[in-house]
Amino acid sequence: MANEYMQDMLTRQGDRFAGNNVADEAQDWADHDFGVDDASDWCDIGVWDAATAAEFRDAELTPDQVDAAAERLVEGLEDPTDEYTDGDPIYSACNGDTLAEEIIAAAQGVSR
Repeated sequence: MANEYMQDMLTRQGDRFAGNNVADEAQDWADHDFGVDDASDWCDIGVWDAATAAEFRDAELTPDQVDAAAERLVEGLEDPTDEYTDGDPIYSACNGDTLAEEIIAAAQGVSR
């Protein structure tokens, strides 16, 4: 039943979150120890990959902290798409084009 709720939540978030097989995506979130509410909080800021969300969570960051860090990373960039896939550090990290550690460092105030 919990997997059905996770599937429903991911489907509501859109194709990026549901992937090619929403049941597999839901299981991936569950395998990374996310409940539906926790996963939803990460999805709400654009994190569509469970492993990336787990990296942020395991660094003891909240979705709000990650979202704020991502905003800081693009602040002042003439063209964020030069640095990040789709101009979005969160999308880029989920896509494997940017290390999640870059966002983690920004959230923790560590300069890289």
